[in-house]
Amino acid sequence: MSQCFTFSPFTKQCFVTLGVILNTMEQAVINGFSSVLVPQLRESKYIELDEEAESWIASIQSLSLLIGALIVPSIMGIYGRKVANCLSAAILCLSWFGMTVCTDFYSLLFIKLIQGLCAGMIAIFASVTVGEYTSPKYRGAFLATISCSYSIGMLLVHGLGTVLSWQNVARVFGAITFLDCVIILYSPETPSFLVAKGRFDECRKVFHWLRYKDEEAEVEKLIKKTKDRTLQEIEEKFRGKQVTEKVTEPSDMCSTPLNLDVEHNRNEK
Repeated sequence: MSQCFTFSPFTKQCFVTLGVILNTMEQAVINGFSSVLVPQLRESKYIELDEEAESWIASIQSLSLLIGALIVPSIMGIYGRKVANCLSAAILCLSWFGMTVCTDFYSLLFIKLIQGLCAGMIAIFASVTVGEYTSPKYRGAFLATISCSYSIGMLLVHGLGTVLSWQNVARVFGAITFLDCVIILYSPETPSFLVAKGRFDECRKVFHWLRYKDEEAEVEKLIKKTKDRTLQEIEEKFRGKQVTEKVTEPSDMCSTPLNLDVEHNRNEK
């Protein structure tokens, strides 16, 4: 990996963080797109909507946002931060281009539901992923870009909505999301996830690619802590097994004389 890039660690951190920041911007676009979509549909009559249908389109993503926020921790813990980020970006990309061919209320509602799911995922993993990618001295600045990207997303969706049709706005953000998918695919998994899964060599390789040389003590400390915790869990499990065996042994010994006494009484009779 280091042979492919000759950039500084700061530049590499900017690159991998951009994959998360663009996704966070999409979260703002999802929330603001309804204010572009509903007025234009009302004016053009491209899809016939009554007041109740307009209300559903404007609010449906709030329901699925909660579901996305609940399922993404499991995805992050099992498959990794990169997978969660890439999955949400890929679904968003398909949803934006799918929205451009919608011709009825229910297909539009379904896409808004899917986008809300992605927005909920992004809200959870964005800060975690950026924090694990970046150096401590830059981490605060990189985390601040999450709030900035949200504001930029709101500005872009409302600005483009004043000069473009809602279909073209969806195409623009579909293209941006596609670019985001490419960035994520070329980004590594976070070192924290790799060390949690016991992939220590890969963790060192990614850490050395992302960080400065004077930070190497951090990854060794993280690996040592993980190994010690794993060893402690194994010892506790082994001790618990020994205790269980000791508890069951006396009952077996006590049952033997009792059985002998019963057998002796039978012989006497």
